Amino acid sequence: MQIKYNPEEVEKFRQKNFGRISHFKDLIDRYVEFAPTIQDRRIKFGFPSIDNYLRITPTDNIMIVSKTSGKKTQIARNIVLNNEELLKKQLIIVFSLELLEEDEIERYLSPIMNVSSQEIEKRFAERDKEFIKKAYEMSGKYDNVVTVTDTVDIADIIPFVMYIEHLTEKRAGLIVVDYMQLIEDVEHKDEFRIISSVAKKFKKINLALKRNIIQISQVGRESAKNKDGLDVFSAKGSGNLENSAQIVLSLEMPDPLEIRKDKNTGRDIYPFGDLQTEIVEAINSNEFLEFHTLTIRKKKKYFLGVPKPTCIIQYDARNLRMTEYTSRRNLHPLITNNNEPF
Repeated sequence: MQIKYNPEEVEKFRQKNFGRISHFKDLIDRYVEFAPTIQDRRIKFGFPSIDNYLRITPTDNIMIVSKTSGKKTQIARNIVLNNEELLKKQLIIVFSLELLEEDEIERYLSPIMNVSSQEIEKRFAERDKEFIKKAYEMSGKYDNVVTVTDTVDIADIIPFVMYIEHLTEKRAGLIVVDYMQLIEDVEHKDEFRIISSVAKKFKKINLALKRNIIQISQVGRESAKNKDGLDVFSAKGSGNLENSAQIVLSLEMPDPLEIRKDKNTGRDIYPFGDLQTEIVEAINSNEFLEFHTLTIRKKKKYFLGVPKPTCIIQYDARNLRMTEYTSRRNLHPLITNNNEPF
């Protein structure tokens, strides 16, 4: 079913919430109702060291920052697929502001069916009945994933979510915005003011909807040139962005041959830490593999006693899958001697 809408229908879902004025006892009453629901609504990234560290709750606003062509869109789609089973009774709504529907389906079918996007195009172009039938059969498993491929104003986010929930009679468990610098705001025309306003309003959206929101963010030019890597202030138009999210992560693809010097000690810093040699060997032996780092730059809650992780993500260009890299030497997969991410 294709979800169709018109502005009049969406407009009726715009509403104000005046129920957020509470006495202390009211706060306890809310938490009594909230706490038992957390486990059924807790999302994951699909990368064990990150998931084991973060305490993601159903109201967290999460931001992933990455450079142009940094695979930020694909990590978002991998996260969607990693949560499909977890949120089976709920919706995953993706606001895809950069891709067309045809691009979207390739990004999903490739990892699901374990074939390249070129092969998908070829099979569909040749009207391969068995392959197309299998694709339709697989779609039934992911019927809780809804994609909006349209220009969206920040004021439309809540109406869209409520409208889709109304049509499907399901509650959204995860909202993904790819990417946030493409969200419009009719109240402003200057790019910096738009981004700052959107960041502030996402905070309000998060409080109003009480849904997990993952925002994919482009980085600014100066941050992209920084050889020391990305940080919590790297998002394009940063100023209010880092304050709008409870959790901020950076996705980077380090040059494995670019060795840096620690400014304080003068020691060599290798892009992949203890796994440097092993990963260079993997890259040299398989032209389809890329290795990225996913680093927690800001967090609201975390599990006590768990090491602060920067995990290594293995990306396979043949099927667009992203998985956490596990060392062949049975070493701990986390980087232990890289820059402190906090």
